[in-house]
Amino acid sequence: AIWQAADCDGDGTPNGVDTAPYDPCTDDGTIGDEDQTNAIWQAADCDGDGETNGQEIANGTDPYDPCSTSSSTIPDPNDANYDVWAAADCDGDGETNGTEIMNGTDPFDSCSVTTPTVQVDPMSPG
Repeated sequence: AIWQAADCDGDGTPNGVDTAPYDPCTDDGTIGDEDQTNAIWQAADCDGDGETNGQEIANGTDPYDPCSTSSSTIPDPNDANYDVWAAADCDGDGETNGTEIMNGTDPFDSCSVTTPTVQVDPMSPG
């Protein structure tokens, strides 16, 4: 009962209902309930951007946003959550970060694309 009530990975989900009680990046989806002092949670990189959750809290960036980093560096493809970052489009040019890496374009420069795209105004989509 004590183990089930504890939160070993610091993700905010008690072990007893956590599908991965030692993986801080797999939880119930509630953001903001993390134990930011938990060493396991701090050492993880839940958004796959190459900065640990602890680093992101320290530098004021969002540990769940792969485009919120303190520097525009390409994360290590061996990072457990690299696919989260690769699926994002940090520069908003219509190509995912992973596609840009494969094509040799810059995922942080919206003018560096394989095929120029026309962007829709996010304030009036459709």
